Amino acid sequence: MRALLLILPVLGTAVFSQDAEQTNPSLTRVLRWLDDVQLHTPGYGDPPATEVGSWSRSQLDTLVGDIRRLAGFRRRARDSGLGRLATLDLYGRRLTREDVEKMFDGNRTLIRGAVLHADIAILVDDLSKRTPAYNDGGTLIFEDGRRRSGVQYETAHWQIGRLLLDAITPSPAGNASALLWYRATSAFLLRDRYLGEAPDHLNRALQIFPDDPSLLLDNGYLNEKFSSAAIQVAVQEMRATGGNPAVGSRRAQLERAERSFRQVLRIEPRQADARLRLGHTLGELGEHEEAAAELRQAFAANLKGNQLYFAELFLGREEEALGYRADAKRHFENAAELYPKAQSPRLALSQLARRSGDRAGAIRALQGVTSLRSTPLNDAARMDPWWEYYEAHGDDTEPLLEQMRALAGANIP
Repeated sequence: MRALLLILPVLGTAVFSQDAEQTNPSLTRVLRWLDDVQLHTPGYGDPPATEVGSWSRSQLDTLVGDIRRLAGFRRRARDSGLGRLATLDLYGRRLTREDVEKMFDGNRTLIRGAVLHADIAILVDDLSKRTPAYNDGGTLIFEDGRRRSGVQYETAHWQIGRLLLDAITPSPAGNASALLWYRATSAFLLRDRYLGEAPDHLNRALQIFPDDPSLLLDNGYLNEKFSSAAIQVAVQEMRATGGNPAVGSRRAQLERAERSFRQVLRIEPRQADARLRLGHTLGELGEHEEAAAELRQAFAANLKGNQLYFAELFLGREEEALGYRADAKRHFENAAELYPKAQSPRLALSQLARRSGDRAGAIRALQGVTSLRSTPLNDAARMDPWWEYYEAHGDDTEPLLEQMRALAGANIP
């Protein structure tokens, strides 16, 4: 018989004896999971992560049900005041409240478990090999608005992480570790474009932390992404072929993004990205006066780099829509100076000149665009930040994941 590593070796106390492996496969799986949670090295696809990652969806469902049952017993035992008198029968094993408290070690096991399952989703799960039998659904793959062959099936491990955090005592709502887990994993899902998983993930995050500005901003990013031309074209193609995508109309998604950005600014009025994106969203909704006001206010945040470029470009569009062509031209020219080889401000200047009857000016601006043909596409100097406007968390995802993984070795409350 394989020597069982028992539960929580760091505690030095085992709740079950080694013969537990011979009693019930589901009990054995609980024990194996508890061992793997402790043995896993965060940030690595190590044997503990590989083992748990190999279990089927039905096995994982049973495991999660058992953990939630244990967590519910712990909560009821605490609330009832029965203390040591309270017991729970789990696969023929009678557990006391003290036994279960040792398993959970405060909330440490639940936090470490959520980190383990996040690492499985990120580092271990091979989604290309998944089949519908092992999960609840999938995401059609699109590129540049066109459907590619195949379906990417969704992993169960994000949901398991969420369910583990739901079991935190007294509540995940006041737990800083749970908040960091949601912030890091949401950033990963948005950066790596797991758009099929991100809505449920953020919905649950905001149910627990409704006033967290980082999660509200992520929700704004997601809905703004869903409003983009690339996503909306893909949605139309799905519907034309009988599909039912969980994405609203362009206007509906813009209105959801607007609400999220406004919520962020109510909490953090100086949040520059929320202000900038609110201005862009309002402009897309046709609210040009209000959009221009928000964008002018964004400039007060001392913007730099891409943010300053977007502010100049977007305010130029709003000034043009309001009939202030000279101001629009100035903002487009400012954007062009920031990124001399970017196409967007040059195209905007050409269109502005054409609408003003300046045919020669329109041609000159377009000549600047056509001259870029001699510059390789991968040349950084040719970079136009607009190409990546709808992509979020390019810089901070890895630091957030590192912070989340550091929780596994920290004194988690």
